[in-house]
Amino acid sequence: MPERRIFFFDLDGTLLDHKTRSFPESTREALRLLKSRGHLLYLNTSRSVNEMANARPHLSGEILDGYILSGGAVTVDGERTVETVYADSQDIALAM
Repeated sequence: MPERRIFFFDLDGTLLDHKTRSFPESTREALRLLKSRGHLLYLNTSRSVNEMANARPHLSGEILDGYILSGGAVTVDGERTVETVYADSQDIALAM
């Protein structure tokens, strides 16, 4: 049996075609093939949680297993937020 792997994908220009404002069928088929082989699929994007609010229902469960959002600050597994990392206010204050 092949090894189970975790795949990470960007949204803009990778999964989402901005010219057609859609996910190409070839992309969907590739994701379904990976899922059928038991792999885990995660979206890794700099987009924020709020920016992804409308997209997540279309990508969850059947297609993606989770998300890494806001440039790595928010990690979601399924629909459960696993970790949220905020910039430390003391570090910010020192940098100003």
